[in-house]
Amino acid sequence: MVNVSSRKLMSRLRRMVAPETSFSDEFDGDTLYRLTADHILLLQARVQLLRRISSLYGL
Repeated sequence: MVNVSSRKLMSRLRRMVAPETSFSDEFDGDTLYRLTADHILLLQARVQLLRRISSLYGL
């Protein structure tokens, strides 16, 4: 039986590898800056999660 933390981890991993949402509209500078900052924060969260996983499995 899969426990809750394993399901949460798998859910997070699926979201991590899901394709990014693409936009077809034009952006102004502020919107592009905000989206870039958000993307950087997401990448940092992914790296942190992968570090936690690798430390759990001794990688």
